[in-house]
Amino acid sequence: MTGSSPVLLIALLATTLGQCANAFASSPRPRTSLHTNIPSSIPRRAGDGTILSAVAEPPFMPEEKEKKDKSNNDDIKDEWTESNGGFIPNILRRNTKQTEKKPNVIPVMTIQEFKDTVVDEPEKIVVVKYYAAWCGSCRAVAPRFAKLASDYASSVKFVEVPLTKENAYLHEGLGVPSVPFCHIYHPAVGLVEELKMNKKDFPVVKKALKTYVQGSCEIPEEGAILYEPMSTVTEVDNESEFE
Repeated sequence: MTGSSPVLLIALLATTLGQCANAFASSPRPRTSLHTNIPSSIPRRAGDGTILSAVAEPPFMPEEKEKKDKSNNDDIKDEWTESNGGFIPNILRRNTKQTEKKPNVIPVMTIQEFKDTVVDEPEKIVVVKYYAAWCGSCRAVAPRFAKLASDYASSVKFVEVPLTKENAYLHEGLGVPSVPFCHIYHPAVGLVEELKMNKKDFPVVKKALKTYVQGSCEIPEEGAILYEPMSTVTEVDNESEFE
């Protein structure tokens, strides 16, 4: 070998490497799967990038894939609105729903608004709720008042007057002794009822309103007290909203 030419050494080396490569190709080593429930030999599908994608995302059965696609489409419909060229987020639409006004209830803040909305109402009975945003009893009775407004939406006008620093004079001028409180106005005669409106007394408000809507009033028994004595200073009912 010492006398061999370099050309012969290169040819011999190339032949040896070729034989080793053929030996490895004829007996491939089995792959070890990352998941025991997935076979190590996974057939590649058209369009797959690498075999790793099959291990990370196992193929779905046709019905499972259809269910997953439908769920994704429903999520897109809830969060996005399709338009020409893409989708528009529904953030603004959700915010609009959250800020919608309560149906059938008119807010009143000033004397002029009270006159226009309540005093000058020519046809409908008007129910006015006086309340304070920070009053627990007012919050507790709010769902009942909203339900009442919904039940009589076509025949009665419902108004709410919040107690604030700017319009406290309005509550005092109207003789509101506490919150929550209720006035019922009839278009023919004006103010006809002054009632407490906490959860305990709310059935009395419902009954009184029903009699005016139906056009019939109960005659109280002799000696019955129609109203409890009321102070001239506005107070807050201490009833909890969680009772």
